[in-house]
Amino acid sequence: MEVKAKLRQAFEEILDKMAFLYFEEEPPPDGPYDYITKIGFEGTISGVINIFFTGSAGEQIARNLVGIRPEDELFPGTLEDALCEFTNMVMGRTLTILDPDSRFEMEVPTMLREPTPAAAGTETLTLEGMLEEEPCKVLLHFQRPPA
Repeated sequence: MEVKAKLRQAFEEILDKMAFLYFEEEPPPDGPYDYITKIGFEGTISGVINIFFTGSAGEQIARNLVGIRPEDELFPGTLEDALCEFTNMVMGRTLTILDPDSRFEMEVPTMLREPTPAAAGTETLTLEGMLEEEPCKVLLHFQRPPA
């Protein structure tokens, strides 16, 4: 099971179909991220995902998901809810692609100030690239149950 390829597939599908944005995997320029989302999951694989957004990318995703025009005000709570829902959709789609016949338990997505550290015994995957003109990063810590 190629987890990174399936994570990327899910991320790109949700970006394209729900946020109408394009992701290109490449080393992004260094720079701070304004928003970090998190969702944990358990099932045939378990772990946590963090998605990192710049302010501009986060606002663009939120506006596109919710359907708010650029000239209309985007309230902070709406932006946070939209980014959490985006993360929920990415994780749900990733798990469906990874193991369509299994059931997973997912936590309620949240906003963070700092990324989730990797737990002992987990593998870590990173997708880094450009979301239109803005850097974006997806960090997945996961473990598979013992065989």
